[in-house]
Amino acid sequence: GSVTINDTVGIIAETELPSSPSDLSYVNVGTDSVTLNWSSATDNIAVAGYNVYRDGVKINTVTDITYTDSSLSSGNTYTYTVTAIDGAGNESVASSSVSATTVVVVPFEISSYSATNVTRNSAIVNVALSKIGSVTIKYSRISNNLSLTKNSIDLKTSHTVSLSGLDKDKTYYYQIIATDEAGNTLTSPTATFRTRK
Repeated sequence: GSVTINDTVGIIAETELPSSPSDLSYVNVGTDSVTLNWSSATDNIAVAGYNVYRDGVKINTVTDITYTDSSLSSGNTYTYTVTAIDGAGNESVASSSVSATTVVVVPFEISSYSATNVTRNSAIVNVALSKIGSVTIKYSRISNNLSLTKNSIDLKTSHTVSLSGLDKDKTYYYQIIATDEAGNTLTSPTATFRTRK
C-alpha cells in the first residue's frame, strides 16, 4: 500500500491592530451633509482603509482620510468615530468622537406686518421676515390696483417703511412683496388701514 504524509505548514497570523486614527474633526457642515477629516493611522504591515461610524453604526469603509456623510436631516446632531483596518481585517480601537449639528433650513416667510403711527397723511408699515430680505410695499386706495410703491432695499429681517402724502380719512389697501438673498419672492395677502380725519 501507499502512505500519504501531510506536511503541516505553520502560518503566523497577522494579529497586530493598527493604531487609532487621530485628529478626527469636521471641516464642513451643510443642511444635509458633514465632511470629516482625520490623520492617518499606522500598522505593522499596512493600513488598508478606515471604517466610518455614525452614532455607533458603521456607514462606510474608505481608503482616504476624509469622508462626506450625506442625505442627513437638517438641524440634527450626529456623532462620528473612525477606526483603521489592515489587510488581515484587524480593526483598531475607535478614534475620539466628534459631534456635528447640521444647519437648520429656515424657510423664507413674511412673519408679520402691520400699519402703525397712522396720521391724516402718513403711516408706517412694519414688516418682519424669517430671514434677511428686501421688501416693497404696494398700496393704494383701490383694492384691486395697488399702483403706489415704497421700497426698503436693505437685506435685513426687520423693515420699517414710511408712507407719506396720503389723503385724510381714507381707507388704504396694502400688501408686502418680500425678496430673499436668492431672489425668491413672497407676496402677502392685502391688508388695510384708514388715515385719520
